[in-house]
Order: sequence, then structure tokens, then C-alpha cells
Amino acid sequence: MENRWIWPFELKEKIGQGGMGVVYRARYVKNDREVAVKLLPPEIASDKKIVTRFERELEVLKKLKHPNIVYCFGGKCEGDQHFYAMELVEGGSLERLLKKRGRLPWEQVIEYSLQLCSALHFAHDHGFIHRDIKPGNLLLTNMGKLKLSDFGLARARSEARLTEHGKTMGTFHYMAPEQIRGKPPLSPQTDLYAMGCVMYEMLAGRPPFRGHAPAEILQKHLEKAPPPVSANAMDCPPKLESLIQDLLQKDAKKRPQSAIDVARALKQVTQSTSLDATTRELAVRNTQAARAVQDAMSSYDSDITPRTGYGSWLLSALVACLVVMIFLLGWNLYSVGGTGSSGRAGELWIEALKDPRPEVRRRAAEVLGEVGATTEGSIDALKSGISDTDRGVRLACVQALGELGGAAKHSLIELDKAKNDSDGYVSREAGEAYKKVSEAEEISSGLPEWFYYVAGFFTVVAGICTVYVRKIMREMNSKY
Repeated sequence: MENRWIWPFELKEKIGQGGMGVVYRARYVKNDREVAVKLLPPEIASDKKIVTRFERELEVLKKLKHPNIVYCFGGKCEGDQHFYAMELVEGGSLERLLKKRGRLPWEQVIEYSLQLCSALHFAHDHGFIHRDIKPGNLLLTNMGKLKLSDFGLARARSEARLTEHGKTMGTFHYMAPEQIRGKPPLSPQTDLYAMGCVMYEMLAGRPPFRGHAPAEILQKHLEKAPPPVSANAMDCPPKLESLIQDLLQKDAKKRPQSAIDVARALKQVTQSTSLDATTRELAVRNTQAARAVQDAMSSYDSDITPRTGYGSWLLSALVACLVVMIFLLGWNLYSVGGTGSSGRAGELWIEALKDPRPEVRRRAAEVLGEVGATTEGSIDALKSGISDTDRGVRLACVQALGELGGAAKHSLIELDKAKNDSDGYVSREAGEAYKKVSEAEEISSGLPEWFYYVAGFFTVVAGICTVYVRKIMREMNSKY
């Protein structure tokens, strides 16, 4: 260490330090790659409990290879050397981002939360509970990708506890009631409670419970309900606030059952909020169109005398027909495929699914799972993605098809083949997606194409007749 070497790594500046070790920026001498090296200094390496936890963290990270979990290259725990190398995440932590910006937009909170759900689901699926979810343990790449780190307190659900019975381990701002009491059993819901605390802090700019001393904060976790998120984040969608309330339930059984359930709820927040905005915009446009027609025709009333009662009735009928036709056209366009902007955006994501970078293809597949039902060609693009060489892209494609449900009926053959994927996780998700799609009702593509032509024709005819009748009525008025 005097020469700042721990072979085969050359240690550079220190980038982090905690009770479980020190992290250095380092150079791997065999290929000059920059990595992060975490090691136990001699002064704490004599503590057997700390060494045991360090060794456990190394073993856990070796088993958890996931895009949203910090990648571990391996390490050594022998004699007086205890270290391991992991990927270097340059963007800092979520904790640092929150200190800089205060709070985050709800759309960004959902994006980070979805990535955390993916990491937690993978860890829980492999039998591990993190037990220390907090902003400081969520690292961000320069591209905004979230990485879950620091598995020093993680434990397998099937293994004996390292923590003595009744002893509290974790960070008190984010600890679930059962974790505070130090009583088993801890479960995936313990991590989901901490995730709810982190989501609350991202939205509100403060953790759900604050106090002058740790004991006061821990007592609030056990007994108090947190203030509404909307008190500090007025733009927070109601469904997102409701989800956070569910995550912060004192009783673990009342929380969502898995990280997958949380991810589905987060996607529903995005979809429903987008749909509400589209519906409001369509309603405003229809109202404005109806008012414009009424305003344009209001001048006709002044030209109509009592002697032209039949013409007045005919004119009113034509105006009503014109308004109804305009509304039917607008409503059918909305119900069939959403707005034109979503269609154009979907086409861009279809192109992105061909990008050479796997992270871009994965993101494109996730987005097409949300807008695919409204974009022509998206289902075929996702079907092609099932055979992608990247495991993450294949996983994202089968999950996206599953989310589309009945709209993806024509993908059952590909999903059935994906159930035999070489990656066990992909094959399981393909089975789930196949079940969803096969059980869902097939979504109709809307009214037949000829409807547009017929409705457009009658709209034009109604407009011409309206102008013509107005002209005749004026001529009649001039005679009288």
C-alpha cells in the first residue's frame, strides 16, 4: 500500500469511504482499464464480522450479473488482503444528485424507479435481500443509467442471519419497521419499503420521516404516517402518490408483493397520465371546433325571418350534422391509434431497435411495450428482437409483448420459441408473456378504412349544403 499497488491494480485517488471499506479509482495493469477497487484497510480487517460481511458482499456480487447492478470483476480475500474490483461508475450517486437539485421531476423518478425495480427483482429472484437501499447506494452513469451497489448487508433468505437477534442494521431514514425491530422474517417487501422512502425523497426533496435524533426517526417509521408527497411535490400524479403510500405500509403484507408489481404500477402511472393529457387535448380541440362552427353560423340567424321557418330548421339540421361528423372523425382517430405524435415517436423507436448499441435497443423495446399498440410495425419489430444476440434486448422484447396483451396476438409463435431461450430468466419471462397474450382478448384495430372516406364525404356535403341553403335563404329574404 505504500506504493499504492495491490496487484494487478495501481491505486489512484480515493473516491469513497464507509464502514465497510475504502473505494479507490484504479488502473488494471493488464489492459489499462480504469476500475473501482474496494478494499479493507488493515485497521478494520482485524474485525471478523466486517471481514465476513466483506466476503459475503463479494460472493453476492459475483452471482448478480445485471445491467442495473454494479458489475464485479472478482477479488481476493486471503491473509491480510481483502479487496475486489468492480466497474467504475462515473456519474456519482443519486444522493449527490439530490443534494445538487433538491428534487426531481416525477417522470425522472419513474425512470430511475423502474431501473431499481429491475435490479431488485433480479436480486430477489436469486434469493438475496439488499437491506440497505438508499440514495447513496444508487450510482448513476454519465448516460443516466442507475446501478445498485453496496451489498455489504445483503443476505440470502435461506441462510442464517449475520445480524444478532434484535440488533438493527441499515440506514435509519430508509428502514422498514420489521428491520428496525430486528426481528425476522425480512423479505423482499423490506427492500420495497426502502425503495418507497427513496421515491418519496426524489419527489419531495426530503425523506418521509425527519427528526432531531435517530431514535425519533425510527419511532416515526414504526408508528407515524408520512406527510403526503403532494405537499412538497404538487405535480406528482395521484396514482404515483398512492403507490408510494402502498410501499410505505407498516405491515409488510400490505405492500406490493414484488418489484415486478411495482414496475407494472409505475408503467400504469405513465400510461394513464399520458392518456389523461391526450384526452384533455382532444376534448379541447373538439370543443373549439364546435364553437367555431356555431360562431360562424350564428350570423345566419339575423338573416332569417319568421317567414323562413322551414329553411331555419333545415339549416340547424345541417349544422348539427356537420358538428357530429367532425366529432366522429376526431373520436375514431383517437380510439384507433392515439395521436399522430405518438405514431411518429413510435416509428423512431422502431428504428432505434436496430441500433448497434444494446442499451439503446433495450430502451427502444421498453418504450414500444408502452406505445406499440398505437404504432404500425412495432409488434413485428419486437418479434424480431426476440432473437437478438443481447440477452437484455431479448428480455425487454418478451416483456414488452407481454405488456401489449391482446394487441400482440400474432407474436405467440415467437414467444413460444422464446420459452426455450438459453437464458433461464428470459425463458421464464417469455412464458409469462405468452400466458398474458394468449389469455388477453384481441384488440380491434378500430373501424374499417372505408369509414373515414364515407364520414369525410358526408362532412364535405354537409358543409356545402349549409352554404347553399344560407345563400337561398338570403335570396328569399331579399324578395320579401
